[in-house]
Amino acid sequence: MAAHDKRAFGTSTAVLAAFTVLAGCGSPATASLDPALLDVSETPAAFGAHEASLSVLTDGYAVAWHDTRNGHPEIYAHTLDRSGQPAGPARRLTGGTAAAYEADLVSDGERLIIGWYEKSASDMLTPKLGVWSRDGEPQWATALATSGRNTVVGIHEDRIFAAWIQDETETESSVWAGWWNVAGTVLVRPTRLAPAGRTT
Repeated sequence: MAAHDKRAFGTSTAVLAAFTVLAGCGSPATASLDPALLDVSETPAAFGAHEASLSVLTDGYAVAWHDTRNGHPEIYAHTLDRSGQPAGPARRLTGGTAAAYEADLVSDGERLIIGWYEKSASDMLTPKLGVWSRDGEPQWATALATSGRNTVVGIHEDRIFAAWIQDETETESSVWAGWWNVAGTVLVRPTRLAPAGRTT
C-alpha cells in the first residue's frame, strides 16, 4: 500500500479497529503492527470523538476526527508511530464558531490533507479543504462552495482531489469535484459531475 493510501472508518469514538485492516496490507509501516483497539483521541469521555479517518505516513499513521471538548464540534488529528502509539499530542486543526464535522483524511506521507464541512449558527453548511503539517501547523484551507457538505479527498503524487455535495437550491444538489496541488493552487476548477439529493 502506498504511503498516501488511507482507510476511513465511521465510528462513534476514536478507538480504532482500523489497524486490524491495515496490518494485512503488506506495507512496511504496518509490518510490526499487531491488530488491536487503540484509543488515540485523548478526548474526555464526556465529549465523545466521532467519524474517525486514518491515513498512512512515511513512518506511522495519522488519525483525524471531530469532538466537542471546546464547546462545539471541531476537527482534531493525532500522529502515531508504526506500532500505533501516539507520536506527540492530539492537535486541534479547526477553530472559530462554526461546527466542524466528518473529517476525511489523506496524506502524501508528511502533510495532513483533510476535507470536512462546517455548520454555522444559522445552519449554513460549507464544504472545506485544508492542508496541515504533521505537527498540526496550518498551511492553507479553502471553502469549496458557498453551500455544501460531505467533502471527501484523495491524493495522487502532489495533486489533491476533492469531491463534495453542493446544495444549489432549496431542493436540488449535485456532486462537484476539483483538483489542487499541495500548495493550494487550483489545477482543475470545480466541476459539476452528477445530480444528487438533499439527503445524499
